[in-house]
Amino acid sequence: DHLEKTLESMSNSISSTLDQQIKLERFEDVFTITFTGSPHKANVFNIPLLHHLSRLLDEVEEEVGTDPCCLVFIGHGEKFFSAGFDLKVLTGGDPSIGKELVELSWKVLARLLVFPAPTITCFNGHAFGLGLFIGLACDHRVMISPSASANQNQNQKGGKLCLPEINIGLPLGRGFAQLAKCKMNKDTLRTAALTGKKYSSHEALNAGIIDAIVSPQTSQEQESGSGIPKEVLEMAESLVPTASKGNLSSIKMELYHETHDILLEGYIEQDEINATAGRSK
Repeated sequence: DHLEKTLESMSNSISSTLDQQIKLERFEDVFTITFTGSPHKANVFNIPLLHHLSRLLDEVEEEVGTDPCCLVFIGHGEKFFSAGFDLKVLTGGDPSIGKELVELSWKVLARLLVFPAPTITCFNGHAFGLGLFIGLACDHRVMISPSASANQNQNQKGGKLCLPEINIGLPLGRGFAQLAKCKMNKDTLRTAALTGKKYSSHEALNAGIIDAIVSPQTSQEQESGSGIPKEVLEMAESLVPTASKGNLSSIKMELYHETHDILLEGYIEQDEINATAGRSK
């Protein structure tokens, strides 16, 4: 009995932590998935957290069929959207765990790529690796900047977007490489993947990584409780009708089927060789 209670308590504690790190809310026709920055301030992903995210997507998808809606991803605070994978898990002692983590992330990204509701990522802060790829898998991307007016000084403020693999000795992996090719233009992809450049909001807009820059929430908007800037909420509401005919996912699949299939295929032999080489450095 004592052992059962202990295990149940541990399970409840893990579940509570997952619920705390990623939160699903609904505001009329708009669902928000918030990376809260707590307990891990950089919102890094491990296997249980990816499973939790997938379950939240289940909840949204159940609603889409009967009640058209839009899904918005956002991070809480000004520092991080997500720094990507938990590197302790990704590059730890057991290569099979790292492989499982990556392949699970690809399945989530494949699902997002053809999600039956319109999807928006609102980058509130830094998005590295998987954090950026979640945005790329969505239909639309915007970024919060301390100032939405474009000038050189603003490039030093706010979050940055980057593909950090070149700087941490890891390959992209075919799933991530294909998604990047699908959603980034060739010049931007070359620079992002081969140099690890960190893009400011204005640089990301000019490079075509994001669609718009938005201002932070006002104090009044924060009190309203939606958790997302007014411009993003209005954008989300305007996209809701695109889910009303039930063909949005089919059209996305027509556009992105090659990338979707590669993400679901997972690792191939050469990927495993590259990943092993990366971890051994």
